Amino acid sequence: MIFQCYDFRWIDEKSSEIQANNGQKFAKRVLKTGDDLSIEIIDEVRCAGSYRDGIWKPCPNQVTGRKKCEACRSREGNFIFTMFDGFDMSIFSPEDLKLLEGDHYVYLAFFDDGVIKIGVSKKDRKSLRQLEQGAHFSLFIAQTSDGIKARQIETLFRKDGIIDKLKSSEKAEFLYPDINPEEAKKQLLETFENHKNCLDSYEALRRFLIEPEFCDWGPFFGKAEIKSSLKPLETISFNVPGDWISGKIMGIKGPFITLDVGDHLMAFCARDLSGYDADFSPKKTGFFRKNSIQNKLF
Repeated sequence: MIFQCYDFRWIDEKSSEIQANNGQKFAKRVLKTGDDLSIEIIDEVRCAGSYRDGIWKPCPNQVTGRKKCEACRSREGNFIFTMFDGFDMSIFSPEDLKLLEGDHYVYLAFFDDGVIKIGVSKKDRKSLRQLEQGAHFSLFIAQTSDGIKARQIETLFRKDGIIDKLKSSEKAEFLYPDINPEEAKKQLLETFENHKNCLDSYEALRRFLIEPEFCDWGPFFGKAEIKSSLKPLETISFNVPGDWISGKIMGIKGPFITLDVGDHLMAFCARDLSGYDADFSPKKTGFFRKNSIQNKLF
């Protein structure tokens, strides 16, 4: 059961999926807390192709050493979601801008004590966006009539000192921090109050601010179960052919899957598997990494 991993996505509030292909067809492996999961890296990374409008296409150039080449990235056409600041529309087509139609939310996402980022999501992805990025808590601060205005608000808050991006490697450092919801809510509200004056010169945008709405996402990530476990939690990476891990899913938080592998809980970033051939055949509980001193089989 060998597939090339394409991506990892949340489906709804209770499940996610690993997307993959066998060279000809696109497949999805649905994951939920309590499921058994085994993954072994088989080959080095190469471009996993592109997926657009429900259709997957293999990489036309068979690029190696990268999980996504420029040709496949261009076909997917997601640049407006990663590069658009809401103001400079010069490099985007009307078709690009059409992707930003409809109501959007602007939010502050809490990841750790003092680590708060500004973000944007479509109204129908309000909750899902928080789950897929692994925010512990969120404060929704604005609702706009389209994504252009939402991006403008985001940009102004960013220029006022709030970060708008966090790498997976950074998130791995505070996977399940010890902080209570009330403290997180206090920090989020203070951050909003300290920076909302960045809209003072933009009355047309300021009118989209809403009564802040606080949300706690911990229950969706298996936080209580993981925190109550007596087993130590370690965050790992494995990307060398021959590396493997096998166990029961204890929790899924953002792109991180936490497995019970015996006397340890081990978390890894599922998105880091993109581009790698992997064998999903069942194995005994345990793990093996070529570059690790500690390898166990139970």
